[in-house]
Amino acid sequence: MALILKTKLAIVAILFLLPLSLFSSEVVFKNTGTIKGYNSVDYKVNIQSGQKLRVDLKSLNRFVYFNVNPPSCESSIFVGQNMAEPDRFESKLLKPGEYVIRVYFMRNEARREHIAKFDLYIAISTEAKMHTSWDTDKDGINDCEKDGICDHTVDYSLQRKKKLNIKKNKYDKINDIFIK
Repeated sequence: MALILKTKLAIVAILFLLPLSLFSSEVVFKNTGTIKGYNSVDYKVNIQSGQKLRVDLKSLNRFVYFNVNPPSCESSIFVGQNMAEPDRFESKLLKPGEYVIRVYFMRNEARREHIAKFDLYIAISTEAKMHTSWDTDKDGINDCEKDGICDHTVDYSLQRKKKLNIKKNKYDKINDIFIK
């Protein structure tokens, strides 16, 4: 991942996104930065189609915001200062490419040349694919969701165990046996 600092002054700072944690196909990066006046900080993140992007901004200054711009486009898909929850963005992105997360001051604060520190958390995750054995009628929905019996401890990306119904004798109920 790369970071570019845009500024009207001839100041250039290079920061690195450091991995904060790696778990269940999600990578979280934390970056601490500072902005001043009309300067903004751009974070470029490469996203594959179908990946989920989550961005959280923490700052003591309530006029620090961020936007999210899709690849090759200056129009933002998220404009922090216009949102009810301005410090959090989360979405599954369908268009692959380089997204730009721009941290900036609201104009009234930028005009006063204020300075603010911020922490920016960027999480990129891929949803686990469902194994075809969990969708017997091929409608794209996990069978357990239709039956209302989904279990969060089951890894639905792995093949489903085969279920055999066996009767011990004519008076017994059907016993379920699972085979790998």
